[in-house]
Amino acid sequence: MLPIVPLMWAARAAGHEILVTTTSEMTEVGARAGLPVVDVFPHRDVWSELLAAIFGNADGGGGDDLPEEYRLAKKNGNPFGLFTLTMTEGTIAAGRMFDADVVIYTSDHAAGRLAAVALAAPALEVGNRVSWSMRDEQFRAEHDTTGADEITRLLRAKLDIGDGDPELVARIDPRAPSMGGLTADEPDRRDAVPWWSMRFVSYNGGAVVPEWALRRPARPRVCVTMGTVVPIMTGTSNLSAVMSFTAAALEVSAEMATQPSPSAVIERLTRKLPRSARSQRTCTARSGTSGPGRICQPGSPGEAEVRSGRGGS
Repeated sequence: MLPIVPLMWAARAAGHEILVTTTSEMTEVGARAGLPVVDVFPHRDVWSELLAAIFGNADGGGGDDLPEEYRLAKKNGNPFGLFTLTMTEGTIAAGRMFDADVVIYTSDHAAGRLAAVALAAPALEVGNRVSWSMRDEQFRAEHDTTGADEITRLLRAKLDIGDGDPELVARIDPRAPSMGGLTADEPDRRDAVPWWSMRFVSYNGGAVVPEWALRRPARPRVCVTMGTVVPIMTGTSNLSAVMSFTAAALEVSAEMATQPSPSAVIERLTRKLPRSARSQRTCTARSGTSGPGRICQPGSPGEAEVRSGRGGS
């Protein structure tokens, strides 16, 4: 969903009708951000299956009604393909019902790219990472960015999509110039499609902000964020130790922001900070893991940050 949500906010503000197609956990994320969302693969909890695949707990089971692309993604150990490519058929159907004039998709998610071809609609490709971009020649040299894998070929044949690529209006790089982003629009060297710059805008839904989060504390306050994936994949024990040690050594008030809710040990160490309260300018610095949303978040209020690895190391 990053950075699709703020882009959709901008599109709606300009008077356009929009519809977000996704599935599983992300349907609630989009709805909480105030966007119309359709679940294009409601038959399975793909988010849970993705996590099971990451942890190596996938059982390989499933009913006879599972689509072939779903089985193939599970068999090949392609967890994020499991999440994105299985949405292709539903995305195309939703696009037809919505009578979409333009398809917007993120760089590494093939479902939108295939849907644009199937719908014969112009497309806008949006970068959804800050550590790399399809603009980066080294990244393209080291990774297959053509989408010509086994599952994509299967989907093209099954859904009669054909071998073409979408007609791209432009590509967007949301990174700041200091992180490799653009200072001005420029054409892509591969096909002359323009690259547009887009400022990163943090979003995290709505929440009732507690009064204490609005007050400037007597001591410096460090906001420790863990994002969405790290607490699920590696737990909270490492960051809990780092946070409590930092708070004691630096004599700061360490507040924890996490989604989903923190574990019992975190609850004992800190008070839970609603995600929307992170934008309040009462923190001296921020610390957390290196997810794309986390990396960009301190830029808007101009706060210092300390960044750790995904495992809290």
